[in-house]
Amino acid sequence: MPRGLLSVVQSMLHVFKKLGYDFIVVSTIFLTAFSSYFAALFRHPIMYGIDGAYYLIQVESILSMGMMKYPDPPFSFYLFSALTLLVGNDTLAVKLCVIFFCSLAAVPSYLLVERMTKSRVAAAAGAFSVTFSPGLISMSGEFLKNATGVPFLLFFIYFLYRLLSGDENVFTEIVTMSFFLLTGLTHILDAGVALLFFLLQMLSSFFSRKPKTRFLKFSLLFLIIVFSVGALLYFSFKGYTIDIAKGGAFIQQFIRMLEFHPIVDMHDPGGVRALSYVFVAVGLFLAYVNHKNGSWINFSFLTASSIMLLCLSFPLMPHQWGQRFLLMVFIPWFIIAGSLVGYVEKTSVQVLVATMLTAFITYFQTIPAFMRIGPVISPPEYDDLLSMRVFVPANSTVASLRHPWRYWIEYILNSNNVGPPQELIREGKTVYLIVDKNSQCPDVPMGLLLYEGKVLKLYILRS
Repeated sequence: MPRGLLSVVQSMLHVFKKLGYDFIVVSTIFLTAFSSYFAALFRHPIMYGIDGAYYLIQVESILSMGMMKYPDPPFSFYLFSALTLLVGNDTLAVKLCVIFFCSLAAVPSYLLVERMTKSRVAAAAGAFSVTFSPGLISMSGEFLKNATGVPFLLFFIYFLYRLLSGDENVFTEIVTMSFFLLTGLTHILDAGVALLFFLLQMLSSFFSRKPKTRFLKFSLLFLIIVFSVGALLYFSFKGYTIDIAKGGAFIQQFIRMLEFHPIVDMHDPGGVRALSYVFVAVGLFLAYVNHKNGSWINFSFLTASSIMLLCLSFPLMPHQWGQRFLLMVFIPWFIIAGSLVGYVEKTSVQVLVATMLTAFITYFQTIPAFMRIGPVISPPEYDDLLSMRVFVPANSTVASLRHPWRYWIEYILNSNNVGPPQELIREGKTVYLIVDKNSQCPDVPMGLLLYEGKVLKLYILRS
């Protein structure tokens, strides 16, 4: 075999060997995450979280009428519906989709850290810190759209790094924009975090000593497209009118209701806020080290990640927004955590640092987060609601004093849950009332008991 051809073959074999190792590592993390999320989400047969039944209502509406009942970014709902057609069960389809996308987050996070650090150990640590983060686990049980959009957000950040690191071509730019579009079509918070990271990255790149001219031109075009499409969606599609308007509501509440959150917060399981401040300091230190070493791209990425982490865990955040933003801190976390492992030169020491990091995350955050997620309605309550269907005509007015049951009542009884019944009684409407078995019927006239189950009772109320 000619020497030149032999050299080419050897180079190809080296590339395939490297890809094989990466594939094995990523597949291991993916499968471990998939099995862990599967065990957690199928620990109970019904949907988890306050909005669990909301996703089933949307799927049912799409499959029966071809459109969603409630306006919302549509991608995840149509994906859930398509899988429902394949597996024949909406709950199974929704849970499998969420499990797959939570596990898929390992792929872009691994690719990004490996590209930043040239270390498989660091990349594995970064991917693990994403897929087993308490924020993503919480979203898998409570905010399913949010969880589904995370891989798209991470792929968007990965391709941003590729653009900055020399992969400047039209194809990469189109792929980057496409992943942002998918993020925006899935969840507004994911899209907001992606846009925040992009803006910070653009500013960091602009003020660096080696600004990328093509990247800055792409950034300008990207922002023009994003805000143009955002404006179009805002005025033409009610789902985005509601979601984009949340941004304005947040700014108003942030200015009006500045609340200080202590570093040690008893309502912050796992110490996420306190740990975020530590990671901000670590991120800025690593950015400084990369700046000294002349690695301006990593400097720029770590600076943007540290600032974004500070924004997401800002101590003067209104409580209702602060809790949602804290779920997203794992996005900058994994970049900083992976870079920290990669900062260590010896592979054996990298393995030790990565092991300590993953052990800490697993014991103090992952396991408690998996244990916390679950349904807001118990199996006996669910069974009682199913039994009530024969007593409640479709599209009836049903009241319950439990707010978390709103979508369950709508989904199971095909009715509208309106809350306290007294006002409706005064308006002359017939109301079906669901109360706990040990509770008395509220002080309203003509309360007739229709059904008494294991834990719930059903009354009909007339004026």
